[in-house]
Amino acid sequence: MDRVRRKLKFDYIFCVEPRGLSGGLRYFRVWESSFSKAKETMAGAYDIDLKGSKYTWFSNPRNNVITRKRLDRVGEFEQKKISGSRPIEQNMRSVKRSSKGAGNGKMRRIRNRIDKLRNETGQWIIGEANIMRLVERHFTKLFTSEGNRNLEECVTEIPKRVTREMNEELMANITDEEIKEAVFSMGGLKALGPNRLNGLFFQQHWDILSKEVCGVVKQIFREGSVPEDLGETTVVLIPKTSQPKSLNQLRPISCCNFVYKIVTRVLVGRLRRVLDAIISPVQSAFVKGRLIQDNIVIVQEAFHKLNQKENHESNDIAIKLDMNKAYDRLEWNFLQRVMEKFGFSKDWVRLMMSCVKSASYRFKINGNLSTKIIPQRGLRQGDFLSRYLFILAAESFTILMDKARKENLISGIRLAPTAPVSIQRRVNIEEITGMASWDDPERYLGLPARWGRSKNKALEWIQEKMLDKMQGWKEKLLNQVRKEVLIKAVIQAIPVYAMNIIKFSKSFCKRIEAPIARFWWRSNGKERSIHWKSWVKMTRSKINGGLGFKDLECQNIAHLGKQAWRLLKEEDVIWVRTLKAIYYPNYSLWEAGVGRNASWIWKSLLEGRDFLRRKGSWSIGNGAEVDIWEDNWAVGIGKLGRGRTGGIRKVSELIREGEGWDRNKIKEIFHGSVAKLITKTPISLINKKDHFVWQHRKDGQYTVRTGYHVAKEEKDSKEEGRICKVSTSQD
Repeated sequence: MDRVRRKLKFDYIFCVEPRGLSGGLRYFRVWESSFSKAKETMAGAYDIDLKGSKYTWFSNPRNNVITRKRLDRVGEFEQKKISGSRPIEQNMRSVKRSSKGAGNGKMRRIRNRIDKLRNETGQWIIGEANIMRLVERHFTKLFTSEGNRNLEECVTEIPKRVTREMNEELMANITDEEIKEAVFSMGGLKALGPNRLNGLFFQQHWDILSKEVCGVVKQIFREGSVPEDLGETTVVLIPKTSQPKSLNQLRPISCCNFVYKIVTRVLVGRLRRVLDAIISPVQSAFVKGRLIQDNIVIVQEAFHKLNQKENHESNDIAIKLDMNKAYDRLEWNFLQRVMEKFGFSKDWVRLMMSCVKSASYRFKINGNLSTKIIPQRGLRQGDFLSRYLFILAAESFTILMDKARKENLISGIRLAPTAPVSIQRRVNIEEITGMASWDDPERYLGLPARWGRSKNKALEWIQEKMLDKMQGWKEKLLNQVRKEVLIKAVIQAIPVYAMNIIKFSKSFCKRIEAPIARFWWRSNGKERSIHWKSWVKMTRSKINGGLGFKDLECQNIAHLGKQAWRLLKEEDVIWVRTLKAIYYPNYSLWEAGVGRNASWIWKSLLEGRDFLRRKGSWSIGNGAEVDIWEDNWAVGIGKLGRGRTGGIRKVSELIREGEGWDRNKIKEIFHGSVAKLITKTPISLINKKDHFVWQHRKDGQYTVRTGYHVAKEEKDSKEEGRICKVSTSQD
């Protein structure tokens, strides 16, 4: 204790108690006997009346889980030296973290350190000062506007889509409850902004801070202007690769002030209410009710269709637009004209543009900050508002494309990257368009545009990404609890994006589960370790004796079930209409088959549909859509099998319109117990449509969570049945 006291340069104030195990300064308590003397020395210190013991700061371990706790008692200090040569704040910061925490931070800094980069000419730039000048020069040029352009040709065709009622809703008086909802909807432990206050501070001390924060936000809305200091942003450059060679291989992470985030969160909450009426259906990102996977499905189907043999003689070409640095190059005057043309009110446009123009950047690299850079164009990365402003600007391109289609300048887009185009023709196309040609379209929205014949080979990038993650972790420093968290939160989340639309083969699921099991059981750096339990048992829930790891095959089925559910419920969405036109134009989804030359996407979605058919059920209306023998519809029975007695097929044939079940016909076709259960099944007497429901939730709506549990139960029961069958045959 004396050593800590001397380190802090206090005479008789602090006593340290070793509470908390996550490293660092854990618990400071000022004993009452000492504090009376100390208070005279610390001019201006006072105690805020909150919960907990006086003048304490600690991380409290509860139920063996380390949770970071707030500063229960704080005091304000003048910048005054006390028994030493440094202010109190500096003395407190000088207390070192525990050796483990310091070691992890040091390793992270070493790993992210950038010692050299190539400039535009390919020359290596070495030294921190030179690298910082390269960064400043690059981003100053990137954010410099190219001057006034003739924008009217691009915005002339933009229709007025924002009504007077929408503008009134957007500019309605802001309430304290709306601001509070914005504060608590954001993550509390996100990266700190320039003012070094994160969301957790505002959330836990909202009772104290609410009046001042609400006042600032309301003032910004009244005046339509964001203060410049509120828009200051620190941009941290993190390497995307282990050894970055250029600035393009650095990921910019923008750290904004939390109060600015509150303002933009409120704006986004209001803008999202009207966005669906403004943005065309072909844009699927960031609009409520639309998913980015929708566009993936359409593009995958287009590539599949036009890569077939009958299309190899076509002269169609695909143009891939590179949206690299698109946020940074968006001209502010163009964005303003787009919003005005859509019909946003002047007050709303002024407020939005004030948020955009309030930005100023300081770039952090190797822990050092650059000089302040004032942009003339571009949107702030990491800002809630930026993504919505960007799709508003991008909507102008959609409108221009639609205009060209109406004027017969284009007649749809057909993609055929493997079509045999002569070298001379390629040269001509490059000269006309000014764009380079390519043989492989590579990826679109994170997935390969072409899969090839071997599906497992096409998915190897997922396996490699998972292995890279596991190899980057130091197993010697990880206990089983940490391994469990990393596997569940990081490793098993990697394939989820592709699982939404692609059915993984069983062999591929086993290939990526095997290294996860090895990582779990391996210890002390050994390559081989004993697996004390099979992975099948490890994927069971903790209640059933497992550890709750995901069974990737069941997880895949659950996600495909969600997409099949959307196919069933969202018939007017553009990607659903596209699939229906290709595979089942004259049938319902339940009657659709694989067909000839079906894409991998469609075959995968049919797996999800079949899962829904097995585990979902029908609420009977008129019975026209329900198959008697293939669907689950009768209470207490489930699927009836392939009887097809009397040639009947639909449940509607067992119903008398307006009267209910045709009991005589039911008794003729089914035996006593089945007929009795059928007549007990609820039925509509007003001839309403049949409704498919997910019986594993009270509200009847499908979720991936319940879908996974149902798929896991189905797989486990099949496995147990197979084991029982084998053991019986051996007996």
